[in-house]
Amino acid sequence: MLTSSPEDFLHDAALAARLFPGGGEMGQRIRELDWSTTLLGPVAGWPQSLRTAVRIMLASHFPMMVHWGPELVHFYNDGYAAILQDKHPGALGQPAQPWWGEIWSFLTPIFERVRAGETTYFENQLVEPNRQGFIEEVYFTFSHSPLYDEADQIAGILATAIETTSTVINERRLAMLSHLTALTALSTQPEEAVQHLIAALSTNPADVPFALLYTHEAAAPHAHLQAWYGLPAGEPTAPATVAVAPPSDLGWPIADVLRQESPVLVPSLAARFNPWPADDWPEAPIQALLLPLPVDNGSEQTTTVLIVGLSARRPWDEAYRSFFGLVAEYAGRGLTHAAATYTAQRRAQERQDLYHIFEQAPVAIALLRAPDHRIDYFNPAFQQLFPADRLPGRTLKETYPDFVARGTIAHLDQVYTTGKTYTDTELPLVVPAGLDDSLETRYFNLIYQAYREQGLIAGVAAFFLDVTAQVLLQQQREAQQAELERLFEQAPFAIAILRGPTFVVELANAAMGQIWGPSSAHVLSRPYFEAIPEAAAPGLEQILTNVLTTGTAFFVTEAPISLVHSTTGLPEQGYVNFGFHPLYGENGHVSGVIAIGIEATEQVQARQRVQALNEELHTINEHLQRTNADLDTFVYTASHDLKAPITNIEGLLHMLQAELPVEQRNDTVEYVLTLIQDAIERFRTTLSHLTEVTRLQEGVEPAEAVDLGSLIEGVQLDLAPLLAVTPAQIDVVVTDCALLQVPAKTLRSVIYNLLSNALKYQHPERLPHIVIRCQQNEQEVELSVEDNGLGIDLEHQTELFGMFRRYHTHVDGAGVGLYMVKRMVEQAGGHVAVRSQPGVGSTFSVFFPLPAESR
Repeated sequence: MLTSSPEDFLHDAALAARLFPGGGEMGQRIRELDWSTTLLGPVAGWPQSLRTAVRIMLASHFPMMVHWGPELVHFYNDGYAAILQDKHPGALGQPAQPWWGEIWSFLTPIFERVRAGETTYFENQLVEPNRQGFIEEVYFTFSHSPLYDEADQIAGILATAIETTSTVINERRLAMLSHLTALTALSTQPEEAVQHLIAALSTNPADVPFALLYTHEAAAPHAHLQAWYGLPAGEPTAPATVAVAPPSDLGWPIADVLRQESPVLVPSLAARFNPWPADDWPEAPIQALLLPLPVDNGSEQTTTVLIVGLSARRPWDEAYRSFFGLVAEYAGRGLTHAAATYTAQRRAQERQDLYHIFEQAPVAIALLRAPDHRIDYFNPAFQQLFPADRLPGRTLKETYPDFVARGTIAHLDQVYTTGKTYTDTELPLVVPAGLDDSLETRYFNLIYQAYREQGLIAGVAAFFLDVTAQVLLQQQREAQQAELERLFEQAPFAIAILRGPTFVVELANAAMGQIWGPSSAHVLSRPYFEAIPEAAAPGLEQILTNVLTTGTAFFVTEAPISLVHSTTGLPEQGYVNFGFHPLYGENGHVSGVIAIGIEATEQVQARQRVQALNEELHTINEHLQRTNADLDTFVYTASHDLKAPITNIEGLLHMLQAELPVEQRNDTVEYVLTLIQDAIERFRTTLSHLTEVTRLQEGVEPAEAVDLGSLIEGVQLDLAPLLAVTPAQIDVVVTDCALLQVPAKTLRSVIYNLLSNALKYQHPERLPHIVIRCQQNEQEVELSVEDNGLGIDLEHQTELFGMFRRYHTHVDGAGVGLYMVKRMVEQAGGHVAVRSQPGVGSTFSVFFPLPAESR
C-alpha cells in the first residue's frame, strides 16, 4: 500500500476520470477512491489489462464484479452494487476474503478453478451470504472467468451474476400453493383436507419450517391441535391444547388471533419457548406467524388457526407476507371446499350445495350433460372467460363454435365415452381482459372429468385453472437464459458447449464459428465430429473424451489454425489458445465439455517480429561498436598529434611578424597575417574541443552535492565577455532543486555549452530572453535552458547531437558542444531532449536520475 501526497491524489484522480468515464454511481466511486491506500496502489500503476477490465465492467448494464490480484481486490458496477446490499459501498477496493467470510468455503474452490484457467457457471445456485445482518438464503445464476494480464498470466477473475432468488423462491412457493390447491381440491372430508394442507406445507420446509393447525370452538377454554409437521406433537412447542384465556406472554398467542381476527406475528420464539429446536437450516426459526383461516365449514362456532414458522434465512418482507396471505387464502379455500364437499355428500350430494362450492372455487367450471355436451351449469369464472347469452341448456358446440376447431369437442367426446380424465397444461386462451371489450392471452391447466349419476356417466365436468402467473414466470426464466446466451454470443472469445459422449453442440458463439470455418453454420444439436469433421484436429476426440471421463481440464497453447481474413475473406495462418473444461450437471457428474478459445495470432506474430528485430539490432550494435572505437581512436590521435604542428606554425608566424620590415607591412600584409592568426586560433580551439571529447572516454567523475544557483552564477561570470557584447535577460528558476547530486564538472560543462549556444544563436530582431529551470519528480531531475532565438528544424534531430554538426554558420563554433553535452549526460546516467521551432526558439532539457536514497 502506497501513501500519496494531495498532488499525487489529484493527478491519479484525473487519470481515473479519463480512464473510467461514465459507469453511474460505481464509476464515480471508482474515480473518487484514493487507490493509493489500497492493495492495488495508484491508478497510474495499474496494468492496461486491469484498466480494460474495469472499463468493460463499468460499461455493462449486466451485474459484474472484477477480482484483481492475489488478494482478489473488488471492483463492481451499479448492477452488482444492488446485489451486495449492505456490503456496498465498503467492498470497493477491498480484498475478497474479509467481505465474504461467511461463504468463503463456498467461493474458495470456485476461485481455485478459475485461477487454474477454468470458467465456471452455476444456474440458480444457492448462496448463503450475510448481506442484511443475517445469513440469507439467496440464489444466483453466475459465471466466473479468468482475466489475463499483459504476461498472459491469470491476474484476476470476472464475475457476472443475476440474482434469481425471487424466481427460485416464487417457483418453490407457487409449486407448494399449486400442490396445496390440488391436494385440498381432491379432499372430500375436512379431516382429510387438514392433513392434505399440512402435507402440502411440509413440501416446502425452506419457507415453512413447521406448521400447526388448531381449531377452537366458541366459548371453549382451549384450542385443539388437529395436524402438524416439523415439531413433535405434545411437546411445549406443539401442545395438544392451548389455553385461549387469559392472554399470556408464553406459548402460542391464539387468544390474540381470536380477539383480533387477523394474523399475529410472534417476533421472538425464544422469548416464548426456550429452548427452540433447529430446522433444516443451522439457525433455528426466530419468528412465527399465526393465521386465522377463512374456512366456511357451515358453522360460525369454529375458528381455524394455522401457525407457521418463518425461515431464519429470509427477511420478513412483503413477498413473504403475500405468500402466507395466499397460503391462508388457498388453505381457507381448500378447507372450505372440503367442508362443502363433505356437507354436500352428507346431504345426499345436493346439487345446489355443489354449485355453491363451484361458485367460490378459484377456477372456471362448467358441467356438461349428455353426449352432446349441453351446458348444465357454469360458474362466474367460466362466464367471465367465455361470455355468451342463454348458456344453460345449449350445447357447447352451438354456443362456442370455435371449440370444434380447437379440438375441445373431440376431447370431451373421448372423456364421455371412455370415462378417462383428460388434462392439458398451460393452454393459451384469448379471454376478456376486463369490463371493456379488450382481450388478453392467459394460460390454463384443463381437466375434463366424467361425472356419474347412479353409476353411469351423465356428463363431463370441465375445469379451467388459471396458471398465467406460473407460465409468465417460466417465460421470464427462459428470457434470462436467452440473455445469458446473448452474453456468450458477444463474449470477446470463442465459447462452445459440447454435451454427452458424442459431444453434441449445444451452444457455439460467432467467435467459435469463425474458428470452425464456413461449415459451422448448421452444427447446433449435432455431434461435433459428425457435423464438422474437417475442423477436428488430430487427437482432439481423445482429448475431449479424457476431459469428459476424468473431469480434468486440458489446455492447448498457440494451436495453429486457418482463420478467414476479415477484409479479404481468404484463409490465413492464425493461432488460438484453447481450454477444454468439464461441464457438471445438476447431479454433480460431468455431462459435457466447455471449449474456450482465445485468439493469440497477434501475440505470436508480435513475438516473431520482436525476435527478428532483436537479431537485426544485435547486428547493428556490433557495427556501431566498431565504428565508435575507430572514431575514438581518430579523435584521440588528432587531438594530440596536431598540437605540435600548429604550435610550430604559430611560432613561424610570430617570427615573420617580428622580422618583417616596417616598409613592407602594408594593409594587405597585415590583413593576411590577421587571417592566419585567426585560423590558428580556430584550429587550436578545435583541438581543445577534441581533447575534451577524448577525456569523455576516461569515465564519469563521482557525483557530489552541487549548489545549482552558485554554479550558474559562475558560468555567467565565465561568459561575461560574451554577455558584454550580447545583452540578454536571463531568468534562473531553480528553487525546486537547489542541490543536485551529479558530477560538478559535467553539470558546469552542460550549462556552459547550452547557455553559450542560447547567447550565440540569438534572433537578430529581439533581445535574447533565456530561462534556466530545474524541477524534479520521484525518479529524476530535469534541467532545461529555454531561449527565444533562431530555433532549429527538428526534421534533422537525429543529427543535432553529432560531432561537427552546425546548423547556423554565421557565428564561430566547432560543432562539438551539443555532442559533448549528450555524451556527458548519458555517461552520468541521464538523457537529453529538445523542443524547437524555427524563428521561435529552442528548449534543451537534460535529465539526471535521482540517487536511490533520494527517491
